[in-house]
Amino acid sequence: MKTQIEPGWLSLPDAATYTGLTERTLRDRIGAGQLRAFRANDKPGSHYRIRRSDLDAMFEANPAQSAAR
Repeated sequence: MKTQIEPGWLSLPDAATYTGLTERTLRDRIGAGQLRAFRANDKPGSHYRIRRSDLDAMFEANPAQSAAR
């Protein structure tokens, strides 16, 4: 059975497509605490889920990045 993701939540690849940033850049920002993300479970290697609103907020906080989008 596939897990359903609530609307507004993106996988890391989908977040990369949405923002135009690489998955590596998003992972770096998550690790640095600049972007909130949640893991699908507590196991290492589990997939991140990122709120679309958190991505939007990241760009609002840094308008120069928004122009690159």
